[in-house]
Amino acid sequence: MEENVARFAALGIPEYFVFDRAKRRILGHRLPPAGSVYEPIVPQQGRWRSAVLGLELGVEESRLRFYVGSAVVPEASELVERANQLSDRLQDKMAELERELQRPASAPSRRMAVPSRRKSAPGRRRSAPSSSNDSERSPNVA
Repeated sequence: MEENVARFAALGIPEYFVFDRAKRRILGHRLPPAGSVYEPIVPQQGRWRSAVLGLELGVEESRLRFYVGSAVVPEASELVERANQLSDRLQDKMAELERELQRPASAPSRRMAVPSRRKSAPGRRRSAPSSSNDSERSPNVA
């Protein structure tokens, strides 16, 4: 490992981290500006800040985890699981909607039939309904 560290410094790699799964620990080192020897990164509240990644690293249940602020960056397997759960819920909802569409209409429609009124063409007057019987007319009409 020390051979690699000297090579990293010679290449100007600004920082590196080593995760020891067996010991559940992280070691981080940062190359100071204009420096040629790495300095240890001191963890803050159990997390190591990576200036290069813009993330924090930590150990959670024997796993290396990345954080943005207080939020855990999900691993690929967690994202796949969430996507599968969402897909299952959407498929269930689609099946439910398809069943509703296939149900026979047992109750009368809630819509009421409303007679349509035809609009007269512009410039034309609507004619009053004609009646063959004058007695049906109102008494004020001569």
